[in-house]
Amino acid sequence: MTSLLLLFACADAEFSRSAPEAENEGTFGRKEDKSEMAEEAPSGGAAPASAAPAQPAPKLGGSMDDYKDQLGYDDGERKKGRADAPDGAPPPEAAAEAAATPRAWFPESFLWRPMIEVPASGAVTVPVTVPDTLTTWRLLALGQTRDGAQAGGVGTFSSTLPAYVDVVAPTFLYAGDTVLLPIQAISQEAGPLSAPLEVLVDGATVGGGTVSLAAYGSRTETVSVSAARAGDLHLLARFGTLDSVARVVPVRPVGRLVETVRGGTLAGPRSFAMAATPGGSSGTLVVTAFPGALGVARAELDAAPSRGDDVASAAYTYAVAGLAAPLVDEGAVAADVLRATQLRAWQALAKATRAPDAATAVLVLAALRTTAPADTLAGRLAIRLADAVRQAQAPDGLWTADSGAALDVALVQTAQAVWALGADNRANRLRATGAFERHRARLAEPYVAAWALAADVVDPSAAEAVRATLREALHTTPDGAKTLRVTATRPDGARVSEAEATALALLALPADDPARADLAAGLLGLYDPRAGFGDGQTGLYALRALEAVFAGDIPREVVIKVQVDGVDLARGVLDPSQPHAPVRILGPGLTGVADHRITVVSEPAVPGLAFTAVARDYVPWEQAAPAGLDLTVSRGDLVVGERTGLDVSVSAPTGVALDLSVGLPAGVEPDAATLDALVSAGRMAAWKAEDGRVTLTGLRTEAGAWSATIVVTPTLAGSLLADATRVYPSGQPGAAFARVPERWGVR
Repeated sequence: MTSLLLLFACADAEFSRSAPEAENEGTFGRKEDKSEMAEEAPSGGAAPASAAPAQPAPKLGGSMDDYKDQLGYDDGERKKGRADAPDGAPPPEAAAEAAATPRAWFPESFLWRPMIEVPASGAVTVPVTVPDTLTTWRLLALGQTRDGAQAGGVGTFSSTLPAYVDVVAPTFLYAGDTVLLPIQAISQEAGPLSAPLEVLVDGATVGGGTVSLAAYGSRTETVSVSAARAGDLHLLARFGTLDSVARVVPVRPVGRLVETVRGGTLAGPRSFAMAATPGGSSGTLVVTAFPGALGVARAELDAAPSRGDDVASAAYTYAVAGLAAPLVDEGAVAADVLRATQLRAWQALAKATRAPDAATAVLVLAALRTTAPADTLAGRLAIRLADAVRQAQAPDGLWTADSGAALDVALVQTAQAVWALGADNRANRLRATGAFERHRARLAEPYVAAWALAADVVDPSAAEAVRATLREALHTTPDGAKTLRVTATRPDGARVSEAEATALALLALPADDPARADLAAGLLGLYDPRAGFGDGQTGLYALRALEAVFAGDIPREVVIKVQVDGVDLARGVLDPSQPHAPVRILGPGLTGVADHRITVVSEPAVPGLAFTAVARDYVPWEQAAPAGLDLTVSRGDLVVGERTGLDVSVSAPTGVALDLSVGLPAGVEPDAATLDALVSAGRMAAWKAEDGRVTLTGLRTEAGAWSATIVVTPTLAGSLLADATRVYPSGQPGAAFARVPERWGVR
């Protein structure tokens, strides 16, 4: 009898062990100063079986994509590899190959095979390629026979080398940073060894010397590395003929980011004006062509982790993943990325819908209705939510979460519920149509009219008049696109953004309406690759609107051309093998004081092809002090490995809810325990840490003041910059008091 097997492999912190204690330490090219040396070490070590990581040869000096091409990666999976020798021992050529081929692929997990069919013999061979990480891996296997019997097991194995080198590199740097990087050489041999150690940065040697190690010994050297400019910093460390490792460190520009965004469709040539930012530096012009709604979904899938963790954001992310699912078959999206994104969103939705209120049920149902097959958990949840929404309709045909809600709010909530239910809701729709007919006068409000038309709850005799009202409210931009601007408030109390209103107008107008193409151009012009369409609810509406307007296939051979002031900047070609993957064209930033004329052309012209043009510049930080806000930050001496307190004091008008965003240099980590303690004490609502920043939300001020000590630990020595620290009314980062960042000295 055959059975099914699931395999998953990831790095195992429990079984991994650090390298042996340093036998001795030293410094390349400077006086020895042990206080500046990091104590971290890569994991590696003994396990019953081992496998040398596959190491095809890259060349130093390209981008990370270049490394991937040279190493044979394909959407996160290595295409090249070699079989392990018997008993898990590294093949004989491993050491020689390691010297010439830097290790450069370091995922935390590398295997996900959920549906392996096991024959009646009970044995199956699954070829895998082990990453370049030298660590102990945990392998989980879960099996089930077709009659329901289940079993599972966990195994571990090590990927290691007899001797190896590692670079303790930060996840990022800022332009102008100087950092002391620990370079570690580790031996797992029973006898002494000696080999030259060479460190290169962007192809230039910055440190070197012969390193001698005792049996099972290690040595940590440090090199001074300067990040002169924004971009990628390429590091390479070679330990004789024993091992070499490549790392790429992103170097961020310094200053306050200023962005100008334009967008539209490429049914014909698009030309528009963009101005340079006075005083800007490290500027870029990025033009991205999105092949229809799937192209936007592909871009949003990458950005999903930064889109928030509230219910609306989770609903939007789940809808993005559902729309992007066909891209896995085309190779434009890695299956594990899609799966991880969908699982994270599903966990948030499942938690929020245990006993959902009406608004949550409608929102989640809108995300699930077209992306959740009925035989899945999500599909069954959609059925349950749909039943709950149907039953919540009042006898007068309205849905409202608040009996005292204003009439416009009740009408919008009703239209949202009908729209979320979709086509299979004839009885509910008829009752809602009667309610809207009784309150026809309210359809003079464009926001209410757009929702009523989108939900198809307008009596046919009045539909054309309502559409005419909506068309009259459209705003035409200088480049010919259209948007809808309203001064209305959503049922949840948020202000209706231009992106949300424009998406609703697209959903409201029929497929043959000539305004739809220009509305699509306007909606895409409001899309920000960094922030999406705004919040999760707006993103969900925009995604559904783009699905509706960008139907049909994109031609296989499409060339995108970009001109600046009539001069060709660059061109890109849609990959015929991945017709829904976005095309990204990167150019230098705009300069001067006059406006520049940007032209984007698609050959051939494609109505379903959208684009965004983003001009980015970084300007020097200035002390910005909105009325009533103030912020001070002080800190003590900073020493690698030692906890240090940042004393933060905030003042604001009484009763204003505040968020605080603290900029941190590379390698400086906030202490989770002290931040959790502030939450437990009721001093703030929540906190979130990311590379170079920790954000505290919902500060509980007393008489308009708030102060606390944020404990941090530096992990790297050097002279380091940070982003600005800002305090602002909750949810309004544009109204921030910004403290000009200072250079941090870490010993």
